[in-house]
This record gives sequence, C-alpha cells and structure tokens, in this order.
Amino acid sequence: MSQPLPSPDRWIVFTDLDGTLLDHHSYRWDAAAPALRRLTAQGMPVVPNSSKTLAELAALVTELDLPWPVVAENGSVVAWPAGRADATHELGGRRWRVQFLGRPRADILATLAALRAVRGWRFRGFADMTPAEIAALTGLDEAAAARAAERLASEPLLWEDGATEPAALSEALAATGLQLTRGGRFWHAMGRTSKAAAMTAVAAALGRDFAIALGDGPNDAEMLAAADVAIIVHNPEGNPPELPPEPGQRRLHTRAVGPAGWAEAMDILLDTASEGESHG
Repeated sequence: MSQPLPSPDRWIVFTDLDGTLLDHHSYRWDAAAPALRRLTAQGMPVVPNSSKTLAELAALVTELDLPWPVVAENGSVVAWPAGRADATHELGGRRWRVQFLGRPRADILATLAALRAVRGWRFRGFADMTPAEIAALTGLDEAAAARAAERLASEPLLWEDGATEPAALSEALAATGLQLTRGGRFWHAMGRTSKAAAMTAVAAALGRDFAIALGDGPNDAEMLAAADVAIIVHNPEGNPPELPPEPGQRRLHTRAVGPAGWAEAMDILLDTASEGESHG
C-alpha cells in the first residue's frame, strides 16, 4: 500500500460471513481468531454485515464476543446492543434495539401475497415453509433453520414459475417501493436499502470515518465498493465480486480462502499501520 493508513482509532471493519469470516463448509472462524483478537484488543469495531437474520447473528456474536452492532438481512436491519429500557428484542443472551432501514416483513409478505393472488405467479418464501423444509434446502439443522426463518425485514424466495422470469416480480415489487435481490439459492424481497447503506449509517453513528469491508461474493460488491479499503477474500468457486474502478480506494485480494484469507488481509493492514506509526 503506497499511501499511509490513517490511525486505527478511525477504523471500522464490516465483514460478510459465509465464505469470508466463516468457513463456507464448516461455518467455523478459528483461522481468523488471532487477527480478530488483534482488532478487538484495540477496541476496533468489527461489524457483521450479512444476509443472515438477527437471530442467527446474535448467536454468532455471542460466541465471538463482539460487543458492537450487527447488520442483518442485507442491510434491512441494524441491531444495537441495548439496555433493559430501550431493548426491543432479546436474542443470543443479549438485549438489542432494532433499527429498520428497510420495510417490516409483515408489509413485504402482504405485498407478495397480493401479487401472487393477482398474477398467479408460483414462488415460495420462508413464511410458506416449515423449519424442516428450510433445513432440507439449506443444509442447516432444524434449530439453525428456525433462526434463519426469524425474518424481520426481508423474505427469501424460491422462484418456481417456469412460465415467467423473476424479473416480472422484480418490476412489480419496485412499483411498491420494494426490491428483489439475488442471493445464492434464494431471491430476497426487501426494502430499498443495502449492505452499503447500512455500513455508511453504522460508521457515522459510531464516529468512525475509515471503513474496511471484507467479502467474497457478488452480493458483497456494493458494500466493498463503498469502503475505504475493499478486501476481496479468495473465492474458490470462481465468482468473486466485480468492483468498478476507484483510484482512491485501497484493495486487497487474499490468497487464502475464508477465515484464513480474512486473517491474512487484516494482519497486512494492522502490520502496515504499525510500521507507519513506528516511522512517524
């Protein structure tokens, strides 16, 4: 990196989970643990920014002992650690105050039901499935599938209409102020927000003006493009995020995969910052 990094007390780290901080197959983060400890020892916020639900993230950040907010459901929800008075949810042994950047799930489900009734489109959402069905589709166990079904501001969909393309649903949702985004296996109906919008909002609220983002897939591209440092974690599936040219942005591509790549990149940044301070 040719330009010196700013002081770490300005940094904030936003991370995708599956395939980035978490191993894509085992969902473990052990390889990232030493780098994560280096960050937390300096009081640097590490904020999961994921398509996962708050119920899923709450369990994870309790295990990781991360005391900062989390971004859930592709930027639709920001959940802040809360005291007793202002808590709206209690999950993972912690209290949370939920901020909606998108639209509540009840509104989304009502819109989807109306469109399905009028247009006759065939699709199924998590609200139409049992935890056992979700587990069969995702490979999660039933307890984890139940947490994945606890949506607050989005709805994953399986498109099952061979006569019509999902673009028709996307256009219809757009007319109601919603959007349809593509995940891995599922489409996601959600409000007009994004991981990038949530990243900007959280960084401003915490008074941190140097954002570092880590991701491995196409749905991380907008978040990565909006960061001061974009870290593209190696994706062995061969579908990395594609970012537009941005001369002022620092970018790192890791050699290692998943949490090992996560640690590789963060160690480079932390070592570079330490060298800059020692020469300053």
